[in-house]
This record gives sequence, structure tokens and C-alpha cells, in this order.
Amino acid sequence: MRNRFKQLSVLGLVSALMCGSAFAADEYLFDTLKKPAYRKVWNAMLAREKNIPPWIISFSNTYNGVASPVQNVTVGGKTYLSGYVCKPHDCADNALAVLFDNNGASVSGVVKQGGKLRYLGAPDAAIKAALDDAVGK
Repeated sequence: MRNRFKQLSVLGLVSALMCGSAFAADEYLFDTLKKPAYRKVWNAMLAREKNIPPWIISFSNTYNGVASPVQNVTVGGKTYLSGYVCKPHDCADNALAVLFDNNGASVSGVVKQGGKLRYLGAPDAAIKAALDDAVGK
């Protein structure tokens, strides 16, 4: 019985360590934006646009937003890094999804506000469809 307890304890510890490392590996949009290449194209995308919602400007400066882990997605045979953030306490109608290309070489996005979508950058039709899916159109 004592050996069985030790085996279960070791298994529990290993499981806890594995789960902890899986959670530690999660990267969010605010983590991605701390990388210079991604931050540079993000800033350029926002600078080209007018009337960016204030909560997005705030997120850009403070990283205060409700984000999900970034993930790799494939669009048209090409891999992109997908990120999502929404306005705290008002996610249903205030969201931003972005797709970074080629390790931060470019970025396109979509803002969902007031039930309408507004594209940032220059997404083609396939990228628009992926962004629409990301904000739940």
C-alpha cells in the first residue's frame, strides 16, 4: 500500500509539473507585442488608420484587455500567428483579431464594434474570412 501511495504521489507531481509547463508556454497578444518585430508592424498598422477605438489604443499602451492565447493558423497554405483581444467588460461588441505574417513581417486585423467589422491593414479575401471567424462574425 505504501509503495502504491508513493507511485500515485510521483504521478501526481509529474502531472502537476506538466500542466504547469503547458500553461507557462501560453503566449498572449500582449506577450507577442513585446517582441520588436511584431510591435513594429502593429504600430505601423494602427498609425495608418483613423478613429481607432480608444480601448485598442489603451491596450496598445497598457496591455489591459481580455485576450486569448495566440495560435498558429493556416490560411491559403501559409501559416499566420493569430491573436485576439476584446474590451474589458464589453467583449461581445468590442473585439480585435489580428493575423501576423512571417514572424512579424506584416499584420492585418479586424475590429468588431457596434455589430460592424472594420479591417485594418490590407487583408485579402482569405485573410478577411479568417479574421471574421476569429471575431465570431
